[in-house]
Amino acid sequence: MNFIQIQHFMSIMKYMSLTKAAKELYITQPALSHSLSRLEQELGIPLFYRDNNRLVITRECSEIFGDLYDLYEAYEVMMKHARELKLNQQKKIRLGFSGSVVTFSSLFFHGILTSYNNVPIEKMFADYDQVKLMLENETLDLAITFPPIEGGGKLITKIIARDEIVAVMNRMHPLTKKPAVTREDLEKYTFEMLTEPNPYRKYMDRLLKEENITLKMNEHDYDDYLKVFQENELVKPVIALSPLRRVRQWYGEGYQVRRMKDVKMELVTGLSWNSSSDIPYKYQDLTQQIEKYYPEMDGVDIDESLLF
Repeated sequence: MNFIQIQHFMSIMKYMSLTKAAKELYITQPALSHSLSRLEQELGIPLFYRDNNRLVITRECSEIFGDLYDLYEAYEVMMKHARELKLNQQKKIRLGFSGSVVTFSSLFFHGILTSYNNVPIEKMFADYDQVKLMLENETLDLAITFPPIEGGGKLITKIIARDEIVAVMNRMHPLTKKPAVTREDLEKYTFEMLTEPNPYRKYMDRLLKEENITLKMNEHDYDDYLKVFQENELVKPVIALSPLRRVRQWYGEGYQVRRMKDVKMELVTGLSWNSSSDIPYKYQDLTQQIEKYYPEMDGVDIDESLLF
């Protein structure tokens, strides 16, 4: 049943006049008559009859009026609630983040991301696919992700940071004796890598393909990947590819870093939003501040002591 028809019915009951009801509803009288006829057809009963150009309610109408009024009132309450929810949503900015939990912790407490022009910023951490879906569904206004969410459809991504990809290894690995890692080294040694469904792994596969490098690898899910480096620091040679600014976060103490020679790969961080949303334009200064201060908010300085 169409609730607009019930609204029309209530206006007719209010004035007992199609002319006055149509005027209040800003529709034509024929359109109102058609709406009433559709409602009567759906209910299977007559609601009014005419007596010398005067509307009179039928017996059936008097008996069903209470039910129709309850529906009308429930609809009005629901719409009021929906308007309040929409108003509350407009009073906050919903920011999603996907990447490192440690980085998210730094972002969470950064003053810039607490509020903007007295509008609170609601922050949440989720995996890459969840954040992308929430942007598509407009349950998030903005998202900071690495790897960046690829554009396409309604999603727009702006690059806000770049981080050099380096080789990170324990002291037992033979590449610690070299000042840099060459293309030949990348194809000679076996690297520890995350499994394919992981967004970072997908991103690395793309970078390696662009560089025309075939990597030999041991694949692990996230938890096992971390254990490899925790348990083998002093046991056997291990090596991986990592963004430089996240070596400390991901691998801790005891690991060394070598830059690439003749190979350039970067982890890119993106700020994304749905093109249907007005938030990035309404709060343009906020997006510019995120872009400007993200390296500071990231909270992880490049540690030159890790380099050869």
